[in-house]
Amino acid sequence: MKSTITSPAMLCRCTCLLLALCATSCREQRQPEPSPIFSKESAPDDTVQHYDLPDIQEATLLIGGTLSGPDTYYEYRGQGMGRQFRLAEEFARSIGVRLQMDIAPDTATLRQRLASGDIDFIALDMPKWSTRRDAPELASAISEWWTGGARDAVLRSLQSTPRVTRRHMRPVMKDRARGIISPYDDLLMRHSRQIRWDWRLLAALCYQESGFDPQAVSWAGARGLMQIMPGTATQLGIHQGNIHDPETNISAGTRYLSMLNRQFSDIPGGTQRICFVLAAYNGGANHVRDAMALTAKHGGNPQVWEHVAPYVLRLSDPRFYRDPVVRYGYMRGSETSEYVRLIMERWTGYRQAARPSAGGSLPAPAKKDSRYNPHRTQVKSPGFPRILCGKRPPLRKKKQARHHPIKFWKTRLKPRLPLPQTACPQPGIPSRHPPCPPAPQNPSPSWHSLYSFPRLPLHPMPHEEAFSQLRRNSSEDFSQG
Repeated sequence: MKSTITSPAMLCRCTCLLLALCATSCREQRQPEPSPIFSKESAPDDTVQHYDLPDIQEATLLIGGTLSGPDTYYEYRGQGMGRQFRLAEEFARSIGVRLQMDIAPDTATLRQRLASGDIDFIALDMPKWSTRRDAPELASAISEWWTGGARDAVLRSLQSTPRVTRRHMRPVMKDRARGIISPYDDLLMRHSRQIRWDWRLLAALCYQESGFDPQAVSWAGARGLMQIMPGTATQLGIHQGNIHDPETNISAGTRYLSMLNRQFSDIPGGTQRICFVLAAYNGGANHVRDAMALTAKHGGNPQVWEHVAPYVLRLSDPRFYRDPVVRYGYMRGSETSEYVRLIMERWTGYRQAARPSAGGSLPAPAKKDSRYNPHRTQVKSPGFPRILCGKRPPLRKKKQARHHPIKFWKTRLKPRLPLPQTACPQPGIPSRHPPCPPAPQNPSPSWHSLYSFPRLPLHPMPHEEAFSQLRRNSSEDFSQG
C-alpha cells in the first residue's frame, strides 16, 4: 500500500524536471544573432543608433526627416520639391547615395524618430542640420558640404530658376474662322479617343500646360506640349531624348490621364471626374485625396468638385495640411484650383469655335434638325444623354409651287369694279370715300374701255347685260356712221 502511494509522486517530480530542461534548451536556441554589420564584440544592444556614414554608403540610402511645407518638402506631380529637399538631394548625390525623405507632423516627432534611428538627420531651415551624437562621420560630412560652397550654389540655382521657359508662344486659336485650334489638332483628335475625351478639352489642357510649344520647359522640369515630368516619362517608358516630340509627348500625356482616370473611378463620370483628373494631373493624386478627406471631415461631399475645391486651396495653410487626416502635407492649392478653372473655361470657348470629332465624348452634330427645337441641333452619343449644341441651322428655301390654272383664273383675274354710286358723297355732307370722277359728256364705248383681254369684263353689270349693252352701242355707232 505504501509503494502505490509514493510511486505517483516520483513520476510527477521526473516530469517537472524534464519540462524544465526542455525550456532551458529552447531559450538558449532562440538567442538573437549579432548584426552582420558590426562584430560580435563591439555590437551593442541597439545597433541602429550607430548607423554612421560608412554604413549609409554601404546601403546606398540616406533617410532624412523634415516637415511638410513650401520651403521644406512637398510633392508636385509625383516629384519631390522644396528648398530643404533640394539641398538634401544634392548632399546625397555628393556622397553617392539615394535620398528618402520622411514627413513628420511636428518637430517633437522628428526628434523622436532621430533618437530611435528611423532617420539619419533632420533637414529644417536652421543654421545646421541635426544628426545623432553617435554618427560623427555623417555630421562631419554635412559640415564640410555645408561650408564648402555647395549649399550656396544650390540656393542660387533655386532663386534663378524661372517659372517656365517657352521658345514660341502660340495664340489660343490658330484660325477661329475655320475652327482650327492648333497645328496639333489631328494628334489631339487621334489620342483623345483612347481616353474617350473631347479633343477640344485635351487641346485646352495642352494650351494651359505649354501654350502649344513643343519645346516648353517648366521650372519644375516638365517638358513638351503636355509638360511630362522626367519621373513620369521614366514610368511610362519614354526616353528623355524623345520627350519633346509632339506625338510622343501627347501620347504620354493621354496615357497618364488614363491612369489618373482609373484612380478616380469612384467619382461619377462626366464633368465631375474630369475636374478631379485635371487637379490630379497638376497637383498630384495624393494631394487631391487629402483634400477629399478634409472635405468629408468638415461635412462636405468628397465626390463633388465644388465641395473639394475650397479644401484644395486650404492645403497651402499649415492649419489644414498638418491635419491628422492629411497624409501628404503641403500642396500648391491656389495653382491647382486656378488650373482647373482656366481649362474648363477654355474648353467652353473651344466648343463654341471648333467642331467636335467623331471619336470624342461629344460627337459631331446630326444632320437633321431637332424635332422639338428647330433652332438647335440634336446630338446623340452612346452612353451619354442627348445634348443640344451648335448654332441655328440655315433656313431651307421653300419651293415655289406651280399655280393651278383654275385657281389662277379665280384669284388673279377678277373684274376690277369701280366704286358704287351710293358711295359718292352728297353735296355738303363729309364722307371718307374719295369723290366720284365726273361722268363723260359724250361716251364712246369701245372694246378697250370695257375689256382688258384676256381678263374678264371690267363692268359693274352682269355679263349678260354687258354684252347686250355692247351690241346696242355698236348698232347705234353704225347707225350714226
